[in-house]
Amino acid sequence: MTLTDNEKSVLKGISFNSDSIETGALDDQDSAILTEMRAVGHYLKNKYPTHNFIISGCEPKTGTLRDYNEWYFSEEDGPSYIAIAIENSSLSESGVVTSSRTVIKDNYYGEIVRSKIQESVLELVKSAGFPVIDVRADFSEFLGMEYKDSITVTDVLTGVVPAGNDFKVFLDGSQLTRIIPDRSDKVLAKSLYSERITRLCDVLKAKDIVGDVYVVILKRADADPIRGRLYSENVSIDGRITA
Repeated sequence: MTLTDNEKSVLKGISFNSDSIETGALDDQDSAILTEMRAVGHYLKNKYPTHNFIISGCEPKTGTLRDYNEWYFSEEDGPSYIAIAIENSSLSESGVVTSSRTVIKDNYYGEIVRSKIQESVLELVKSAGFPVIDVRADFSEFLGMEYKDSITVTDVLTGVVPAGNDFKVFLDGSQLTRIIPDRSDKVLAKSLYSERITRLCDVLKAKDIVGDVYVVILKRADADPIRGRLYSENVSIDGRITA
């Protein structure tokens, strides 16, 4: 079997059979991993045809609680992303495997929509009168080929695309003094901060936005995100306001 230099490098990183990998005389286990690696490469080329991704490594599922292998890929000198390969098997009534197929998903799609989503949420929060400093968005789910051409900002925000939205919203606490005049009363301040965060989340819900929202209130706009925080709270929203 003929292997590319990159395929040899990746396989040697997860197998003890360096000599057989070099000659292409793979055992069944290494052969299966190579087949999956090539499938992941084919998947990435089809889903992102304008990108030139290189698979750089694999974290096998063996010895973990995961039911999938993790494949790391990147463009030249760029950050790494993850594709997962899940083997789905069909069983007969007696429990015998009758068919099997590998489903591949990835998390690169977040790079396509992240900046626009962050801008959208920031403008929404700002227009509602909150002293927003910054908004950061991440996505916890892996998505497959079915979302190749159908990812829009609105669909991700509203959960039509199940991306696992995770927002961090940073507010300038110095601009909240008009509603929280006495921050020396820490119990009262926390109660009022929490009330403002509830209002902020209601703004997002009114636009049917879903996800986990972590709101951090800082002492001032240029404060350190860790040492300069006055209050923080995490809220999960489903986009529906109930009476």
